[in-house]
Amino acid sequence: MGDILANKIILITRNVIEAADIIQAVKDKGGKTVVFPTIQICPPDDWTNADFAITSMDQFDWLVFTSKNSVDAFLSRVNELGYELGQIQIAAIGSKTAKHLIERGMEIQLQPDSFTAADLVKAFKKLDMSEKRVLVPVSDIARTELTDGLTEQGAIVDRIVVYRTCKTEPENLDQVKTMISKDSIDCFTFFSPSAFDNFLSLLGDEIIEGLKRKQPPMAIIGPTTANAVRSAGFFKIIQAKNSTSTDLINALLAYY
Repeated sequence: MGDILANKIILITRNVIEAADIIQAVKDKGGKTVVFPTIQICPPDDWTNADFAITSMDQFDWLVFTSKNSVDAFLSRVNELGYELGQIQIAAIGSKTAKHLIERGMEIQLQPDSFTAADLVKAFKKLDMSEKRVLVPVSDIARTELTDGLTEQGAIVDRIVVYRTCKTEPENLDQVKTMISKDSIDCFTFFSPSAFDNFLSLLGDEIIEGLKRKQPPMAIIGPTTANAVRSAGFFKIIQAKNSTSTDLINALLAYY
């Protein structure tokens, strides 16, 4: 299985730093990658609500992180303001998020076995969340499933935007368009609905319609992303068991 991806070209819709482990794994299996980041992380337009919450941390019972990006953005702002988190309880979705928190010296009190907001909501149901104050740092386009679920359990939830998901135009856009037109890319990878949506807008209707006719395999992390891809008319989906790069690679290897 050492060269199971030999002669395969995998398009990665993440930047080089975020995709480093996937790039190496594909290379180890004999494949090649094309890095094509379709989104980038930007600061929020306004820090007012986030700053107010950060400077009132002692009023919260729980701090919930949904991604590595939310950890980075939130803790960077905490440091900028010169505040400390204190003894607040922490919950996290996903092994990557949890690992990132631990590397920063933080303890996690609640983490579901599966990596979705719905699973974390279920985990919280085992606790008494009535009147508990919960702070959830998120992106500007984050779904409300988690905050809605906690509110239904009686929690008082403050959802604060600590970063924006911004569209970007990769430098190799023309190259990728040419490669797609020549059927040079064997598989496309997507890690979020926003990354997929901007992929569609970057390539344009003509190229996307051509891809739909050919139905190339799409390797996906997360059920929400898979739903977005399927809804757009792509049905050859390789879905990772969990939302990690390792699981995505394993799914790719199993497919090929």
